[in-house]
Amino acid sequence: MATLLEKAEQLFYDRDLPKEQTTETYGGESEHWKVMDYTIKANPALFRTFAGRIYMKGQELYQANYFKSSVHVVVDRRDDIPLHEQTFSTEGEDVDPGDLEISEQSTGEFSAEWESYQNKRGEPLAIADISEVYIIVEWRGVKEEDIHEERISLQPVEEQT
Repeated sequence: MATLLEKAEQLFYDRDLPKEQTTETYGGESEHWKVMDYTIKANPALFRTFAGRIYMKGQELYQANYFKSSVHVVVDRRDDIPLHEQTFSTEGEDVDPGDLEISEQSTGEFSAEWESYQNKRGEPLAIADISEVYIIVEWRGVKEEDIHEERISLQPVEEQT
């Protein structure tokens, strides 16, 4: 059923749309993190992201008290737009102490109607308008006092054929 819905959504949003690239997949690395398969789809009818994965380098398991990721795009080299963020903490009601294992996480997803984001010309945001994509990751290990923060710059990745 999900596949049928995805196909219907694709047909709906791809009808009579410009032929320029409307989808881009991104990846990138920082000192402690690697991001794979974060996808952005931007066309006149829709601006949507599809979840990729965030991996902590060199860690099979990593217990934490706190984890936050926020995804941003920079449009026309000037407008920084925070798309979405997610936060997990053992201090909240959602996570029990010892249950926050962060060695692999989802980047999260975002969906909006095209009116939500426009380029400097007032047109619906297109892939070509995106000059930068990055993720800010914050985390604190179980036995740590300080919150660590890293910025992961994402770049378009080549499709594997």
